[in-house]
Amino acid sequence: MGSEHEDPDGWDCSAVSDDLCRYSDAAAILLSVDEDSIGLGKIARTLSRATDDNKGSTTIDSSDPTFEVFGKDSYPSSGQEVNVVGYTGGWRYGDVNQTCATYHPRGKGDDYLGNENDIFVVCGYRAEFHSWGGDSGSPVFIISPQGNGVYITGLNFGNEGCILECEHAQALFAPMGGIDADFVGDIGVTTAALQPHASITGPTTAAMWTYCTYDAHASGGTPPYSYQWSGLASGTGSSISFTVTQSGTLYLQVTDANLETDDAQISLTVDSSSESCPL
Repeated sequence: MGSEHEDPDGWDCSAVSDDLCRYSDAAAILLSVDEDSIGLGKIARTLSRATDDNKGSTTIDSSDPTFEVFGKDSYPSSGQEVNVVGYTGGWRYGDVNQTCATYHPRGKGDDYLGNENDIFVVCGYRAEFHSWGGDSGSPVFIISPQGNGVYITGLNFGNEGCILECEHAQALFAPMGGIDADFVGDIGVTTAALQPHASITGPTTAAMWTYCTYDAHASGGTPPYSYQWSGLASGTGSSISFTVTQSGTLYLQVTDANLETDDAQISLTVDSSSESCPL
């Protein structure tokens, strides 16, 4: 997919040891494939997540296969929840419990940076999830409050190599701010086009011939939004009301100012035991 382009030199940190220091174990590559073919600006989304020593799902969610990257958060806060999707461990999450950990990403004899010096990574982060072999380099991210996108906040390293003994189920990662510092500049994050997110609230059971109302909800993307209802009823407002005459599905499509769209649906079942449409 690419070849190494830049691997920053460390600096002399003799105040700590006779080794070199860096803020991350990151390197830059030159892509040898078309950017559109590898989904830049997106992270694979699996079926379920886990925490502590547990592995999350590694099966892609076919109904919602990716997280879209909205931007980056250079330094997450202590206690903030972060997520990672790795090749081996799948989707995991945990709270940040240390914001300045020092660890070795490589051991002596690896000829890292073309010499025999070891490397200390200073002011890395720890979080309460486990990391397995094959998970190194996975993006660490924060899910947006609306749940429809993520912010990259670091790159996963692993569990081993702490100067102080690692506690149970603690992974190490380099924050994006540290990576920026190593590369002496603001590392841009490729983002996906901001997509709107649509949802519907309303009853799922109702009696025949009762009058029901459903509300559309839109977030993300670029306001203002337009709405198109179909299925059990049609209309263009942010809510829709109709008399129930059959079971079926109500569909909604939300379109933002950039003509980006998202769809939602809700099923309604006629229930003769209901005297009126529930609120």
